[in-house]
Amino acid sequence: MLALALACAPSTADGPRAPRPEPATEDAPGVDTAAPSEEVEPFVGDASFHGASDAQLRAALSAATGLATTYLGLGVINAELDYLTSGTSVCPTGVFGADWMRYTGGCTAPSGWSYEGEVEARNAGGALVTYDASADTEITATDFLVDSGYARWALEGTTTYTPVVDGAWDEHEALDVDLDGVAFAVDATTTCSDSGVETCGFAAGSWGEVPGLGSFGLAGERVLDDEAMSGWLELTGADTIRFDLDDRDDGCTPWTIGGTAGELCV
Repeated sequence: MLALALACAPSTADGPRAPRPEPATEDAPGVDTAAPSEEVEPFVGDASFHGASDAQLRAALSAATGLATTYLGLGVINAELDYLTSGTSVCPTGVFGADWMRYTGGCTAPSGWSYEGEVEARNAGGALVTYDASADTEITATDFLVDSGYARWALEGTTTYTPVVDGAWDEHEALDVDLDGVAFAVDATTTCSDSGVETCGFAAGSWGEVPGLGSFGLAGERVLDDEAMSGWLELTGADTIRFDLDDRDDGCTPWTIGGTAGELCV
């Protein structure tokens, strides 16, 4: 099993829960939480959410809920599984170092999953490589396309995790994504903690972009448990849209833009 184990949790499309690193041991050096950091201004984009289509809002919400990294992790885990179980017709092919693995597609595995491009995971654990809980984990997709038969996703870019120290870690994703035709880009840092319930908040400067809609800053807090995602998200471009995840009902997420209210249903 990968150290970045995926558990099932709903998202904007009832996708799997995003992966995260395992905790560091008590004697691991971890992250210097006292290190000074530069002040980062909030990102303000040019997207106008008034009049945006449901498809554009769905893409924007997907950028804010971490779906890009979820599917990146899912691609790595299934690539490893197919590599280990595909017998003589190995698909995808794999190359391995002490703590890294690289899978290359251009084939369809006996499972029915097909792969194109390449994905490399460093310090992500797995059956054939080592894992160091005190070091960063990095997953990079290069023209990486996965087709599971029920979903198809294309990814370009990198997600990085810092080690878990005292139940807290940072995630940074810089990815261009197409999930079954839902296209977006995201460059975001979240600071997360887990004391029984996983909570992640956006750092200043995080942003997303949807073709035809424009760019937007990302703010808010995502709370994940075994049942659902809750919290709130604000996306700021030429105007600001707020999604209230606490009030989701039957696949519909309420939103407000100034004094205008509506809901986005999947």
